[in-house]
Order: sequence, then C-alpha cells, then structure tokens
Amino acid sequence: SSKNNNYNNPKEDGSRGSSWIERTSPSGAGDDIISEYSIGIDGINFQIGPLTKRLYDALIMTAGKRSFPDTPPGQVPKELIPVYKTYAMDMAAKEATKVALDENGMEMLCERDGPNAESGLPGVWGVVESVKVLSPDQEIQKGGLFEAAVLASFDSLNDVAESEEWEPGMPFSFVARNVKADVKELDLKELLKSFDPDGNFGLDATLDSGDGDGDGDDDDDNDNDGEETKQKQATYEKPEIDVVSLKTLAEECEARSNAVPVKAAVVGFAGGMDASYRIMPREKLLKENRNEDGTENQQTSCWVMDALQLHGVLVVDVGEETTDESTLANMWTATERFFSTVNDNEKQHNVPKMEVAEGAGSRHAVVGYASYDDDAMQFLETRVRRVDGSILPSVIEDVVGQDGKEALTGALRLMTDIGKDVMRIAVSEELSMDYDQDTPETSNTAIQMTEDLLDDGKDSELDPTTVNMSPLRMCRYTDTRGQKSNDESKTTSATEIFGAHTDTSFLTSVPVAAVSGLEIFDETAKTWIRPELMARQHWENEQLQLGKDPSKNTSDRSAKPWHSRYVVMVPGELLQLVTRGEIPAAVHRVVAATNGKSRLSAPVLLRARPFAKMDVTKYYATDGPSQDSDGGKLLNDANGLSMEDIHDSLQPGGY
Repeated sequence: SSKNNNYNNPKEDGSRGSSWIERTSPSGAGDDIISEYSIGIDGINFQIGPLTKRLYDALIMTAGKRSFPDTPPGQVPKELIPVYKTYAMDMAAKEATKVALDENGMEMLCERDGPNAESGLPGVWGVVESVKVLSPDQEIQKGGLFEAAVLASFDSLNDVAESEEWEPGMPFSFVARNVKADVKELDLKELLKSFDPDGNFGLDATLDSGDGDGDGDDDDDNDNDGEETKQKQATYEKPEIDVVSLKTLAEECEARSNAVPVKAAVVGFAGGMDASYRIMPREKLLKENRNEDGTENQQTSCWVMDALQLHGVLVVDVGEETTDESTLANMWTATERFFSTVNDNEKQHNVPKMEVAEGAGSRHAVVGYASYDDDAMQFLETRVRRVDGSILPSVIEDVVGQDGKEALTGALRLMTDIGKDVMRIAVSEELSMDYDQDTPETSNTAIQMTEDLLDDGKDSELDPTTVNMSPLRMCRYTDTRGQKSNDESKTTSATEIFGAHTDTSFLTSVPVAAVSGLEIFDETAKTWIRPELMARQHWENEQLQLGKDPSKNTSDRSAKPWHSRYVVMVPGELLQLVTRGEIPAAVHRVVAATNGKSRLSAPVLLRARPFAKMDVTKYYATDGPSQDSDGGKLLNDANGLSMEDIHDSLQPGGY
C-alpha cells in the first residue's frame, strides 16, 4: 500500500515526496487512440523494498526446486541471480504503478479489455527508467523537505540488477513511461461506499441486485440473464484426471477443451510482464547456443519450460532484417494471393478438394482445399514430397506462382526447424529429471528422439513413406454473422470460429498474423491469451525505445510487415506424451470479430513419422525415478507402438 502520496508536482528525480502522474502522448491510430501516462513512483512511500523481498524470495524458492548443472541442490546459479532480481523489481514496479493509477481513479488497460477492437493493441504496462536506489535510513534536506538519500542511479532495472548497489528489500524510486491507462469505471455501489465507507448511513442498502426485479441483473426485465452472466464468469476448474495411459491422455485433453470458457472478447489478453511471457529470440534456441560441454543453456531451457508449462505458448522472434523474416513475409504474400484467387468468383482455379495424400502412409495425412460454414473457415492443406521437397497439391503453383510455391516450402522448413529446436530443449530438460542434472547425453538423446519421431519432411530409415506427415495449413477465418444480417451498424463483437481443442502434434508452429485471433487458454492466468498481441506488444515497445511511431505496421529498416518477425509455438498431445505430462497440450481456438477483417493463418502441425515406434529403452533411463510416475506409466502404455497407432489412439473414439 502507499501513503501520503502527492501527484501534483511532477519531478524527474523520483525522490521521496515526488510521486506524480502526467498524461503524455497517445498511441494508436484513428478511433483507437489510447491515453498514455508517465508516472513517478516514490519507492519508500509505496513500500517497494519489502515487496521486492517477498517476490524475490518466492522466485528463488521456486527456482531452487529445479536442478542446475554444477550447482548444489536447492541453489541457483550465480548468473541467474540478476535475472530473478529484475523479475522481482519489475513485478513490484508494476504493482506500485497500478496502486498509483487506482488512487487517481484509473487502471491499466492491460488489466482489462481495451478499446482497440480492430488491431487488438492492448498496450504495454510501461517502460521503467530513471531508477534510483534509496537509503531508507539516511535523509538529505532539499528545499526545506527531507528526502531519502539516493545511493545510486540507473537507466533501467536490468542495470540495477547487474550492479552491486541493490539487494532485494532495498527501496528504489523510478519513472514508468508509456503506461496505457483509462479512467476506471465506478459502479453505483462502489460510489456510495466511497461516501459511506463504514455503512453508517445505510446508503448501499438502497440497492438490491441492481434494479429491484429480483433477477440478479441490472436491466428492467424479469428474465434470468443474471444467472447466465454468472455462468459465463464462472472460474475455470482444471479437470482432475490421472494421465497414465493413451486413453486417459485423450480423455484429459478433451476434458480440458470442454472446460474452458466459450465466450469471446473483441480485445484479448496479451500476457503479463513476468519472464515466462517474454518473446524468445530465435538464436537462443539454436543448437549452437548450447554450452561448450554440450549441455543445454540453462537460462534458455528455463525460459522455454516456463512458457510452455505455465501458459501453453512460446512466441519466437526471428529478428529484423533477417532471411527468416523475408521467408515469412513472402509466405504471407503467397497466402494472400491464394485466398484472393479462390474467393474471386470471376477467377477459376483447379485446386483439388481435400483427400488423403497418396504415399503418406496415414489416413490423417490429407492435401487439398476445403471450405466450411459458408466460407467462414477455408483451408488449404499442403505437404511436401521427401524426394525433392516439392509441395502438394502440385497445382498450387498455378494459383500462387513459382515464387509463391518456393515461399511456402521455405516457410515450412523454417517453422519446422524452430519447432525441432523447441522440442529438443523441452525433451532434454525433461530427460534431465532422471539424472537430477543436465548432461550432454540428455541433449543428444533429445536430438535423436526429435530426428527419429518428428516428421520434418526428410528421408529416414525409420519411415518408408514418400510424403511427410507435418502439413503447412493455409487458413482463412471470417465471422460472417454481420454479412448474413446485412447490418452494417451492428455493434462489434467477437465469436468463436474454430472451437477449443488440442492438436495431435509435438508442436504447432503458427506464424503471427496481421489480424489477431489465435487464443491459447492460459491455465495459470485462467483466461484466454492472444500470442499475436504479445508479439504486437513487443513490436510497439521496441519502436518506442527506438523513438519510432508504434502504430506503424511495417519495419523502417526491412520494409517488411511487423508480424513477419514472429512465430508462435503451441505444445501438442505428442509433446505431453514424450515429456511425461510435464508440458500439457495447449487448449486453443480461433476467434473473429463481427464485421471485422478476415484472419489469414498458415500453421505447421509438427506431427510424427507414422512408421516410427516409441522405444522407451532407447530414449529414457529405465531405472530413473520418473518411470514410477504417472508420466512413466503413460510412456510404458505407448512403448512399442507405432506413432500412427499412437495418433489413432489420441483421436476421439480412438479407444
């Protein structure tokens, strides 16, 4: 809590008595302007010191439960200490900023649905700078006032954490800039309570449930939509199912998919500011980023595991002005060209209907075009031939051209490679549990498993098929309700286009789209999260730091669309299997706004080679402690089965 804060005298030094708020430049464009504020926070008045100590201790206690190479049990490597210090300071700074806004009748837009429905820009919580480490016991006199002495000054929280000037528990003041906020809505009960906090005048007794009609809502009719509202706002409860077999794995994934909220919001949640929501640079995932002894980089491993375990999603940045960025940009051009052609009634195309691909060795491997629900969902399933890497259906070249065909195959390779790196890291971290430490062997075994089981389109002695199992699926989603009603004035809302489900894949690589709509159910936050908004938030924050316009949609340097830098990694049922349940398959869906733009997507579903077999003795320590766990029982149930049989078992009605 804060005390005696004065917000009327802005200062830049962040010293005691200098808490302040001022409105700065807005962000966004057109009708989607969002107010931004700069906020000075006095670290002593807001009791930031004790808060950082509690947060830091909790983080270290959690980290101490992990095993780190060359580190005694229960301890954390020295190189990770500044990381956890930064997390603790950042979380404390955010909480103090929220309190300051609340005291001024405002709230962060990232804490609720913002007003920007079209682009879905929820805003970043802020950029922390002008950090001053304070002495709680030493004061100096300024202009007749006594203020806490400043022990050291820094430009950022990272600089503080890397220094020796601050330890958890010490207060610090700071300035938070680019904080997106709005006036907080105050309902009538809250307003009356502010006038009569002790209830001496019984002001809130004049209110019943809202309107006196007894239906629990605040409208004038006597219906039961209050109960409907309660049901929609019900807390998500994760189904309690012991996953000890392929059958129970399928049941658990289906139960979680059925338990999540159905209602869709126009503007989605863009994640929090803790480390597990951070955007992962592509280069950190590469095998070349491993330690010199062949073990996985521990910081990267923790990053990947926290993101996938806690939130079911990892967003990867391939970088600006890179070949990978160009590959994704070209893929988007080809995707737009395809759907523009098939939706132009005056143009003819000969793309075949979806059917099983000859030579794939699986009834689940299809290629071709399909459309559902009056074109609300349109799909083109593509695969590659192993012998030459050519894409199927071959007539796709007639629609997108030779350059478009090459763009699609290039994007398929890129997103497959990213998925293989993420799987390698996740499996290596899981295998290390059998040895209580990371070893070069766990990383090499993870590489071997990934090469053996994940179908990357390359030839393998374990797989005689001629067509790969991992498709690039071009998609177009449109909410057609407004079109059907011909009501252009209809209030913008959102609806679920592709319902909640999990994928029978190791991972699904989803390139970030221009129009957000992919939602992952974040079981930690117990809400739907939009990774495309996480990516946009990262982009905007970067542009602000560079002094650029954050509302722009193209890079000044590469001239590529902003979203061509990002790929979303979504864990699937097969990753839940091979990590023995440590990484659950993420429940996800697609939503769209009524009368909004269509959303294009082009995910790659990284599936298994159908003829490869699960060999527990080859990949896992048979005498390890994990073999007696539920995850060990799950693996033993799959042991010896072909990946095609496992795939079949995980489908609805597979048992």
